[in-house]
Amino acid sequence: MFSKDNFVSVILPAYNSGKYIKSCIDSILNQSYEDFELIIVDDGSTDDTQKIINNYVDKKIKYIYQSNKGVSSARNTGIKNAIGELVTFVDADDIMGKYQLEIMVKYFCDGVDMVMCRYHKFSKMEELSDKSCDQRMEEADVSNISKIEASKLIHLGSSYAGYVWNKMYRMNKISELFFDDKSNGMAFREDVAMCEDLLFNSIYIDSCDNICVLNKKLYHYYENKDGISSGKYSSKLHTQITAYRNIFDVYQKNKSEYVEVIDLLKENVLKFSIDHINRMVVGGKINSAEVKAYKEFIRENMDLQSSNNILNSKDKFLIGILMNSPFAAYKFIYNIWTKIK
Repeated sequence: MFSKDNFVSVILPAYNSGKYIKSCIDSILNQSYEDFELIIVDDGSTDDTQKIINNYVDKKIKYIYQSNKGVSSARNTGIKNAIGELVTFVDADDIMGKYQLEIMVKYFCDGVDMVMCRYHKFSKMEELSDKSCDQRMEEADVSNISKIEASKLIHLGSSYAGYVWNKMYRMNKISELFFDDKSNGMAFREDVAMCEDLLFNSIYIDSCDNICVLNKKLYHYYENKDGISSGKYSSKLHTQITAYRNIFDVYQKNKSEYVEVIDLLKENVLKFSIDHINRMVVGGKINSAEVKAYKEFIRENMDLQSSNNILNSKDKFLIGILMNSPFAAYKFIYNIWTKIK
């Protein structure tokens, strides 16, 4: 494998991203840091994504087209074609702050296995007013934490979260964890459409000794109001159960170390399960098999129901109805609740 100190592979999956991808690519090519390659994996786009990419003539860009297989497959393809010692990811509708690569590489010193930063959220281009993304850092904004502390950060709903685009990784560690060699294996589960990045990070962080945390917003995240997390129900959401079962497996191996993290996961399970079922009811698209799976998942993890800090009284009440009444009764009560609130 090609080796160069601090050379970064930036992996950009793209699917029908013509509306946004030019701004994304420009933000990467305009980085203050120059030692990187940009790998764009076009996941079967049918719009003008490829045409826009073809307008760029830049030795840093490696363009790969594949049939539509999903973002996890696109990221895996990017990893298999990467030559960098370090790797980071970008979403096609997001923007990197000018100094993101420079700053993250700077703190990727010996003994550090991962660097993570905060991010600025926007939903319209005119909201890109947070200039902190385009500033260098003070030493006071940097801290080193353990894998236990980092695991809490990605599951807490913190400003670091479980995404991959505000983090930088060592390629050799990714290879050791997920690939027998660069041509076989997968870092991202391709049967998981929700929280696949959280699963990846849970496995990766569990293998780390030292994580560097930057208290700085270096990345611009576009909040897509029409995306999978928009509030509508999609069966893709159901794959979150698979992700969380595998995340639980990671932490159960060292249960005594991860007691607080496991409790956080159980709270999250209760929260997203009841939320997904409510989306089904609102959308009128009830999948009985999926409802059954959610109920079983809740039953496995509801020992914290009465004491957790995430569920409000409404959610606790609804879980009680869901688990102890026919689903028709749950639908009736929930619909009444939404009308009178």
